[in-house]
Amino acid sequence: MSAQYSAFLGKRVEVLYRSSDIYLPATGTLVADSGRSVFLEAHFNQNGRPSTFRWEIPYGCITRLNEAQPPSPPPDEGRLILEMEAQDFDAAPLLQWRQRPTQS
Repeated sequence: MSAQYSAFLGKRVEVLYRSSDIYLPATGTLVADSGRSVFLEAHFNQNGRPSTFRWEIPYGCITRLNEAQPPSPPPDEGRLILEMEAQDFDAAPLLQWRQRPTQS
């Protein structure tokens, strides 16, 4: 059996796959293709520490696999804060919260 998706090795891919009766999207780096399954990997920060999530998707469950666009960079937090400070917050309507009924 040949590796169908080996051309995507090391690339960021989007996969639509079936799990039971539902279809799920997944995006990550294709790190391996065994000829029966593909293996994706995603890196992220959790509580300030780098983490890695890896998963296996069997060929029979793959509905679509395409090369993904590179992720967009996170917004510049400093610029976002300046934009927020520049807004006129006095003109924003205030939300009115209802009091919870007291229980006797």
